[in-house]
Amino acid sequence: MRPPGTGPGGKEGAAEVPSGFYINLDRSVKRRQALEAEIARSGLSGRDRRYTAKDGATLKGRRYGVSPGEAGCFLSHLGALEAGQRGGRHFHGLEDDAVLARGFAGYLAMIMDRLIDHFVIVFTDMLLPSNPAFIGDCLKFHDDYRTSGAFNVFAGHYWACLASYVVNINAAEKLIRLLRKGVEDGMPKAVDLYLADLVASGVITAGCLFPFVSSVRLPYPGKTKGLDVAQTTIARPGYSVIERLIVDLPRAAFYIDADLPALRAAFAALPVTNPRLRDDYLNGARLLDALLTR
Repeated sequence: MRPPGTGPGGKEGAAEVPSGFYINLDRSVKRRQALEAEIARSGLSGRDRRYTAKDGATLKGRRYGVSPGEAGCFLSHLGALEAGQRGGRHFHGLEDDAVLARGFAGYLAMIMDRLIDHFVIVFTDMLLPSNPAFIGDCLKFHDDYRTSGAFNVFAGHYWACLASYVVNINAAEKLIRLLRKGVEDGMPKAVDLYLADLVASGVITAGCLFPFVSSVRLPYPGKTKGLDVAQTTIARPGYSVIERLIVDLPRAAFYIDADLPALRAAFAALPVTNPRLRDDYLNGARLLDALLTR
């Protein structure tokens, strides 16, 4: 599968590029500025509008099964879905730490043209497990892309992350109803993990482009410039920058505009002392080495 305009007989701009919303807290001004620069660079200016995120720090009363930040994120995605549904067409959703590939508007058009009718939701990136066998399959798919320019689609597998996605308007009401049920049940999990359970159980269908055409800003230990833009606003207390880099590494490495040498240098410099993280760290280092030597 190739983006519009890249295959035989392809016509640039033949498919619609969806409008949508990006989620941003009022206090996260620099994150808003950074994402708006991404949106402008990616050809989406005027299409993705700001949705004011619910600040979990201000939630009162009811106790939930997630952290305040995660509760605010859950409610924010639900609100953005409701706002998108009112437009009556397939729509795009973004979080404010997303980064978007060059030509991103064309990839959205590809989703609209060839994928959205088959799924409730289509992601442009997601977290990946560090399982070596699964990563080996991803490397084969990535080789296909490098050789032919063709994308694969993960279908029926979704692990986590809501940085960037397209929602099928015909299934939006169902998705909203399910998330409302999650709120009524006390938000037992973060919104992306709640969705992952729905996908795994077959309640909703999801697809994801591979390799990824979006990713998230990563905070690097020892660098303070831009840290307030890259640092997550929803993680549980104690979730360190090092742990986030290790967890996010497979997703970041398979981003089509990834700076692999910079990722490898940052990864090599990580002071990993926690035995719990050691295996994932080593798997991540092997992945970067494999991509750099291809």
